[in-house]
Amino acid sequence: MPTFLPTKPDGPFIVEGTGGIRLELREFKKNTDLWNLYLVGLWQFQQVSEEDQLSYFQIADFVAQQFTAEEGRDKYVEAAKSFHWARPGLPVFPEEATNSDKARVIVPQSLLQEYPDLNKSADGSVEIHNPLFSYTFPSGIDTDFKIEGLKTTTRYQSIGSTAERSASEQQIDLLRMLTPYTREVNRELPVEGNLRERVLYLLKSYSVFDQVSHNQWDPKRRPRLDTDGRPSKTSGQGFGSIEDIHNALHTLVGGQGRDALNRPRTGHMSRVPISAFDPIFWLHHTNIDRLVSIWEGLHANPKDPKAWVTTKVSELGNWTTAPNAEEGLATPLAPFYKDTNSFWTSDDVRDTVKFGYAYPETKSWTFNNSDDYRKAIHEQLEALYPTGSLATMIVANNAGDPKPETTLRTRAQKFTRVTKIEEPTTAITALSIAKSVSHLDGRSELVDALPEVEVPKVKVPEDRSLRKLVPENNYLEWLVNIKAVKHTLGGEYLVHIFLGPVPPEETTCLYAVSPNHVGTFSPLGQDTKTSCGKCKADQAGRMEITGQIPLTIALVERYFADELESLSEAHVIEYLQKNLHWEVIDGSGQRLQGHRSSVDGLLVGVVSNKVTLPGDGNEFARYSQDVTVYPEVTTKADESGGRAEGTGVTEDNKYF
Repeated sequence: MPTFLPTKPDGPFIVEGTGGIRLELREFKKNTDLWNLYLVGLWQFQQVSEEDQLSYFQIADFVAQQFTAEEGRDKYVEAAKSFHWARPGLPVFPEEATNSDKARVIVPQSLLQEYPDLNKSADGSVEIHNPLFSYTFPSGIDTDFKIEGLKTTTRYQSIGSTAERSASEQQIDLLRMLTPYTREVNRELPVEGNLRERVLYLLKSYSVFDQVSHNQWDPKRRPRLDTDGRPSKTSGQGFGSIEDIHNALHTLVGGQGRDALNRPRTGHMSRVPISAFDPIFWLHHTNIDRLVSIWEGLHANPKDPKAWVTTKVSELGNWTTAPNAEEGLATPLAPFYKDTNSFWTSDDVRDTVKFGYAYPETKSWTFNNSDDYRKAIHEQLEALYPTGSLATMIVANNAGDPKPETTLRTRAQKFTRVTKIEEPTTAITALSIAKSVSHLDGRSELVDALPEVEVPKVKVPEDRSLRKLVPENNYLEWLVNIKAVKHTLGGEYLVHIFLGPVPPEETTCLYAVSPNHVGTFSPLGQDTKTSCGKCKADQAGRMEITGQIPLTIALVERYFADELESLSEAHVIEYLQKNLHWEVIDGSGQRLQGHRSSVDGLLVGVVSNKVTLPGDGNEFARYSQDVTVYPEVTTKADESGGRAEGTGVTEDNKYF
């Protein structure tokens, strides 16, 4: 048994009690005083000497050190890559990445005296570096922490460029060369449009924590086979996970693909060992903690052993667990101290209230019982994400709300415009259409950079409706399941799912906002140079991971655009055989067209899951635990093997 015991730094203990509510950032920003305090506090925090054990640098470096091995073992529990391990660490760190590298704040007079270089304006505000935009490394810090030698953290940095760029310069660059993350047109072309659908599908349909929490493939999940070789049951859970969504967001925020000048793009969030230095890392992980908390409220049962962390063997061990020893509910979550003599455990951290905080959706203490609490969470999800699931839209529509169908028709019209125009079906084309129809000319340099296009006049059918699409009390959810070896190709490949052709004119860094794009699978793995002991073991063992991309809402939009007749098996299978595509890009942003099988173990398949709608407002939609697999969608027309260089699922491997 390892004897290492980390030294507890001087600092406050976390005490139990009902604490504050972690508001969504746009809500939080409405309180000017709190927002000023937050920005000033984070700005000061980033200036604390890197020698201080509780400095911004040291805390971010602590995360990086989890990928440094000693004697072949990771420093702390395998759970260091899990969400419950991070929960006791989150309160150590304070929590909107805005579009500016400067922020105007009200600073107390005492602080102005401490920072004489700050110039106070007539309204009492001063301009400081925006601590949410980037973190500036202390002088003399090793280049291993930096990208292209830049002195600050960066996002979508072009490889080969070492020039520091202001926020406005980065934005113009991203639009002209890269991707349209702009306030003016972002509403017209959402990035990774189905993230909400992915999140809600997980929260509503996954009932076992071991499945929803991580993306490692477990061969034991394969269905049992009857004597005739057919499966007796095929579980619908286990391909999607909160970790899968977590990984996709890391990549989308940090940078991926190549730009119009064929330059690879990357950033700190895309590189796991140094991702914690980007201030958005902490916001991202706080939101992941929120999703876990919401899932707990919807599904957790303290008496159910599958409702939280389950016991597993740690083959490598670490500084606090011997090799081949078990880790479970009672395993210390080192190095996070619960009190002077003991660490927190997974069993201790099931409730965030112990750490002095909760989320707007998870104020459990305000309810008399778990059923009322669960119902309240469900209602808040429906209100927050009214178009996040087809079930939500149907229930609202049946109750007389016109918004779901209005939204779907608007999306169908936008989709039809971009597919009927003479220009290629690319992200820039879609944004140029949005510029024309929304009359955004002259609003900014970003919008002015978009080319002029002649927008076609289109109409979508008026007789399409949700009641006609789903006349009964059930329908089929359609999903793409993906499995691959995590660390192949250096763990930096991406699998993009499309419903429609991928124009060769589309740069790979624009895939996430391309009109036909549905979702992204990101492994967030490591290359062979990693010092992470577990990563090396997983590389040697060819560890496989999974992902899941819902197609349902994209298919419904195509139904309203008159491209799809219904959600029935016959109609959807025929449509997907023609229109489902998946493209792989490697770590340098290169499209692996014709070489998708170079992703070791890559399999892409289509399944459906039956959803039963609630009978009244007091019930929830019910998702079947079983799925149906459709190898005919991903098999070549001549049945000679899987589509896309053999990466499509066939009859022979349809149960993965």
